[in-house]
Amino acid sequence: MQYKRCRQNRGMFPGAYKQLSEVEFSRVWVNSVSEWASDNQGNDLKPTQVEAPEWVESQLYDAEGYVVEPLSLYLTAGKHTITVVSQREPMVLGAITLKNEKTPLDYQEQYQQWFGDGGKDTSGQLVEIQAEYAEKKSSSMLYPTQDQSSPAIVPYSARALKNNTIGGNSWSHTGQWIEWGFDVEQDGFYNIALHAKQNFVKGIYVSRKILLDGQVPFSEMSHYGFTYNSDWEMIKLSDEAGEPYRFYLTAGHHTLRMHRDSRLRYLSDRPPVRHSRRAERLCPEDLQLCAGRFRHPERPGSAAPV
Repeated sequence: MQYKRCRQNRGMFPGAYKQLSEVEFSRVWVNSVSEWASDNQGNDLKPTQVEAPEWVESQLYDAEGYVVEPLSLYLTAGKHTITVVSQREPMVLGAITLKNEKTPLDYQEQYQQWFGDGGKDTSGQLVEIQAEYAEKKSSSMLYPTQDQSSPAIVPYSARALKNNTIGGNSWSHTGQWIEWGFDVEQDGFYNIALHAKQNFVKGIYVSRKILLDGQVPFSEMSHYGFTYNSDWEMIKLSDEAGEPYRFYLTAGHHTLRMHRDSRLRYLSDRPPVRHSRRAERLCPEDLQLCAGRFRHPERPGSAAPV
């Protein structure tokens, strides 16, 4: 269950801006243990999810997911009054900030900026994350899951059930997110790849918003699409031509968050479709992750614009 609030501005609510009538703020959940217990048959037990309250800075989004960008307000010069009305669950509000949101650059512009600031290739770097060890989630339903469909999954056992994946059917609601933490040793450019399977929706992209350290690195990550495949595959985050995106990271700790949005796109010449509640039931957006690898493949030469 999420925290739910509505916002009123100068008496214009609700007719002028219905999305502000139902804004949700996610809770933060973590695994109760870092190592799985097992039963007498060797099967992993699913860890209990416990709430981990923390102060978070959150923009306002459409709770139904029709609008994937942060909600905006138009204000005239002068004094205004904002009223926040509680609709469900208690929460503590520390501050309300009104600011102009910076639109992410597209990949080419952002890459040129990183490169111009001295971004260079890395070499010999490989960081592997087992996705079931997510650090934080927005729902208690996003616990590790068990898959025996392929020996490519780590860990794998044909006899016992192992916690080795996360997501799937439980990661199908607008606004749900999963976050992982990782460390890199070198400043420089990295590719990001996911060992994943999207075998739920044919003919359209299932999309996720991808954030590094709480920010969308460039506009193409605002709703990145994963196509249908009945098998597990290693998916490099790439542009439409198949060229892997290059992400600049500094040495140290980072976070990667994948946020379920409701952007659906057909894999044909038809224009993008607007998501509806009916479409959500008929075409649920689900993604399973097994392991994430963050690396830059070694190659000669210095970094150059792509």
